[in-house]
Amino acid sequence: GTLAQYAIVPAQALQVFPTSLSYEDAASLPVAAVTAWSMMQPFAGIKSGDTVLALGTGGVSIFALQIAKMNGARFAITSSQDDKLARCKKPGSDITVNYKTKPEWEKEILAATNGRGVDIVVETGGMATLAQSIACTAPNGRIGLIGALGGRPEQQPNIGGLIGKNISMKGITSGSRKMFGDLLKALDVTGTKPVIDKVFSFVEANKAYQYMLDSEFIG
Repeated sequence: GTLAQYAIVPAQALQVFPTSLSYEDAASLPVAAVTAWSMMQPFAGIKSGDTVLALGTGGVSIFALQIAKMNGARFAITSSQDDKLARCKKPGSDITVNYKTKPEWEKEILAATNGRGVDIVVETGGMATLAQSIACTAPNGRIGLIGALGGRPEQQPNIGGLIGKNISMKGITSGSRKMFGDLLKALDVTGTKPVIDKVFSFVEANKAYQYMLDSEFIG
């Protein structure tokens, strides 16, 4: 919501970004990246050896992938397009599943993890995918409920697994200014760059919106 050449904001709302990042890099961070950081770090407490699952290949999911790799974790991701899944392997995705050709994708995730399941789920599908996410989450796993891109399910999902597996679930909107600062330090130290699919000029804003609507991008 800041499509402007100039804006006046409170000083305490700003962050100084490191010189290792470009303006384009920095512009991609405040919403998607901080949301992923808030979910993966303060809530889920990601650590080396964890396995993380993200649904879809949008900004939050790809930033989650990068944060997972910073922490030495394995990463699984789903998409309806094989070419997107292939592109996700470059930043380090270990497990890829096409949910259109494999509608019972939770079984694919379980098979890829030797039946154990994943430790952390970046749940962007909402109630339409939650039951499947719970089904492939390992005992004592964590699910961050970030979005509802999957629409509404035909019936209420079975959430009994939350109790049976002692799963923690939390709604995630975004993160704090401090979390943003921690994220910037992590990106700088590790030399991690955001995955930016395409850059548009200011006057091409409508084309950028259309590009997002066409959903051909990752990151």
